[in-house]
Amino acid sequence: MNKTVIILMALLIGFSSFTLAKKPPEQLINSPINNKVQFLQAGTHRQVPMNLVKEKLQVPTSITDHDLVPLLHDKVRLAQNSHGSVRDDLWDLTHVDDFAEWYLGSGDVGDTMAVAFTPAAPCIVKEVYHQWFDGGNVIAFGAMLSDVANDWTNNGASTNWPRGMAPWSPIGELMTPPTPNTIEDYIDDWSLQLDIGIVGDEFMVGDSTDITAVETFLIVIVKGGESPHPLASDVPEETYLWFGGPWTDPDGDPSTPDGDWGDGWTWGSYQSSASMDAGLIDNMVLVKVEYPWGAPLAIQSMNQFNNTYELGHWLWGHTVTVYADLFDDVGENGMAIDGNDEVIGHYTFQGETTDLDLTANDVGADGNGIYTFDITYSSATPGDVIEYWITATDNDGLASESMHMTFEIKEPSNPDADLLVIRDRVSDRQRDLVEQVLDDNNFVYEVWDTFLENGIDASVISHGWSSIISYGWGNATIPVIANDPNGDDPGYGDFIDGGGNLLLIDMDWFYGHNLDPELTFSEGDFAYDYFGIAAGLNDPAPIDTIEVTGQGVTAIDNPFTETPLTLRHEPYLLTDGMGWIDYLTAGDGTPIFYDDQGHLVGITKDHNPGGKAVYLAFMADAAGDTIPGGVWDYTQFDQLMGGALAEFEVASPPVINLVGEGSTRNGVASGTSSATVHASGFDSDGELTSVVLKYSVDSTAAVVVNMTAGGGTSYSATFTIEGFTDNSIVSYWAEATDNDNFTAASGSGAFWGTSFVGSSAPVLYMFDYYEPYSIYGPADADSITQANMTAAGIVYDYWDVWYNSQADYETVLGNYDAVIYA
Repeated sequence: MNKTVIILMALLIGFSSFTLAKKPPEQLINSPINNKVQFLQAGTHRQVPMNLVKEKLQVPTSITDHDLVPLLHDKVRLAQNSHGSVRDDLWDLTHVDDFAEWYLGSGDVGDTMAVAFTPAAPCIVKEVYHQWFDGGNVIAFGAMLSDVANDWTNNGASTNWPRGMAPWSPIGELMTPPTPNTIEDYIDDWSLQLDIGIVGDEFMVGDSTDITAVETFLIVIVKGGESPHPLASDVPEETYLWFGGPWTDPDGDPSTPDGDWGDGWTWGSYQSSASMDAGLIDNMVLVKVEYPWGAPLAIQSMNQFNNTYELGHWLWGHTVTVYADLFDDVGENGMAIDGNDEVIGHYTFQGETTDLDLTANDVGADGNGIYTFDITYSSATPGDVIEYWITATDNDGLASESMHMTFEIKEPSNPDADLLVIRDRVSDRQRDLVEQVLDDNNFVYEVWDTFLENGIDASVISHGWSSIISYGWGNATIPVIANDPNGDDPGYGDFIDGGGNLLLIDMDWFYGHNLDPELTFSEGDFAYDYFGIAAGLNDPAPIDTIEVTGQGVTAIDNPFTETPLTLRHEPYLLTDGMGWIDYLTAGDGTPIFYDDQGHLVGITKDHNPGGKAVYLAFMADAAGDTIPGGVWDYTQFDQLMGGALAEFEVASPPVINLVGEGSTRNGVASGTSSATVHASGFDSDGELTSVVLKYSVDSTAAVVVNMTAGGGTSYSATFTIEGFTDNSIVSYWAEATDNDNFTAASGSGAFWGTSFVGSSAPVLYMFDYYEPYSIYGPADADSITQANMTAAGIVYDYWDVWYNSQADYETVLGNYDAVIYA
């Protein structure tokens, strides 16, 4: 195995959320800002549970806008909380989480940015906080959303108005006076208050006499020069950031389409349309408001279930529990949530909605706290989506509704695979090299991305593969310790105990679980029980280039006993200061890799009669170097992957695919009695012992026909179709079996009988139309076309696409010199 891969420009690490078995970990039911934050969905007033802003909603944005500059801090602690857990008298409104991924690279005097907010009820704006990349001067003030923007947007969202495309301003009535602010330096937490000129309770939003009347307001900044540059974060679905000023329209005349970034209009989102297509961003702004006339019940957090292979037993089904942190203001009776509040959990499955009362799980004397309800489903079908949410009406009559959350029932794309690759917080900088090596060698495997799938569970982990390779940058789903901050073991321990093999490749496994710098492990900790690690050092200083030497224990490390594995983080990750290795102390595990400073960085433990568990505390895919031509040479990583497959004795099932060219397919001529099917098949780690074609006529039992090898990967079969008539439909597929007794099936093909009888005519006229609308023109067009061909002396046969669909080549199309398709 000696392969290379072209260097790809890298972006941001993707965060994964994880399945929450039983009660969620504490950090997910505590507020990331404070206990009364509200993330609102545009146009719905649905509250987004604040834990979901971190886990579900942060979609990595791609760089398509050179004025949207990424912050190179792939390593973010999921549990960091600059706000603490203090309960104060104010409620927080924001569109972002605590972590900025970008700074906005615009720079000119007068550049204006406004962020729109819609509170849950009439309120008084009390405080505003803003994050910055660098220092400078700005003018800041509060305003209402303009009438025209209110008419043309969803609660002030700029999503449908790319940069420079709005011929009006979103800024309406000023609510506070423009106020100078001086930003001293970089600030990436919520400690710096932005002075927008608030005086007392004057910045009131909404109608105090009608608590259901809510309005949208803006927080506006006007830059005093090139700096300061605001920090920004990835956001889902909608952005509320508006941008205008000299930078979008240099001459200040909106009638002239000469803007740098748009068609000359003054306003729009900060992002261009191309940038918005790749992902949305919003400025790091936090607004604290007071609800003096009553506040709706807040759905503080709600656990996101991962997609799953679990179908649910037909009799007793499968049950998952929704945990929600609910908070309401305390009434004169000392209660916040009690019998005077109506809180209902809802879920839909296969078109049926179930409504349930919530059960108190861990609540305080005032009724605020954790509540639950169960979702039970059975006999699911892959593709089913289960939706769940909470609605509430509090004692003041204020209604609230959580964001509607979903999880999907799935099935493997490669059900015969013996290997599962788990992408767990894989950074774009890592270039997908695990999959690249497997693809280079035509290896069949299944992939599960914990970010895209919202975690993982036992139905996926123990689906039937013998081995798992999990890699990433800060793995979040394999626990490190008992009572792990990221939640319980979703099933890795049972997988290993049952004979499965696990390889974890991650230089930041400890960091991904927010653990202390110096760690000791004991019985009950996953690191101790399954990898045999007694202690660890979490994140010593970053390292650019380092060598790790194998100890000749396993097929994984054996190739590197004489020539070390050389990791080059800077050229691989395309940035410096981002390479780490965690140091280990062996317990009952066996050391397999040491770095060139003598630190243990790789360990294995054999759980015979269970499987093997191997942990590499370094980014093994960084083993390589840039060679002339800008190509990344990953020869050494290819060797390591080959060793892992050999150590775990992973088998690859055969590959078999139908080949359309030359195969009988689509509508065939009347009287057809035989067919030919071509396929391509191979086995990457052995040989094929059998390749057969199976076909079924009109859904009857399948008939088996042996396929003949044609050289290389080619196979074919020509056969008489048993029981076939002009009204029949035949479906067919190929199956291949290899020397490991794995059998794989291709996708299916089909052909069907028709009443078409060809002649010796040189031309086939195929008429394609929608029959119910034929009287509105198509029938006349068809008649005219036929009349013109006849008048021109063209001899032709007629094929009706509406009734026959497309035509087979061998029995129909191949018999003509020309085809006219109309």
